[in-house]
Amino acid sequence: MISIRSLKVKTSQNIKGAIKKAAKETFRQLLINGNESLSVILADDDHLQTLNLQYRSVDKPTDVLSFSLDED
Repeated sequence: MISIRSLKVKTSQNIKGAIKKAAKETFRQLLINGNESLSVILADDDHLQTLNLQYRSVDKPTDVLSFSLDED
């Protein structure tokens, strides 16, 4: 499953569709069978700074935060 959400930023359906298409193609090329899940959240700098501080103790915005659901 691939989920795309926008928080506090305007994002067109074309952009969301392009992200979903790229994710599906990546899954296909990596031979991921569809039982995996990917969530993408598009957010403004203020929200990213809050998350970065909460999870990494870094008080500034960032371009990307990633979290694994697996403990391995």
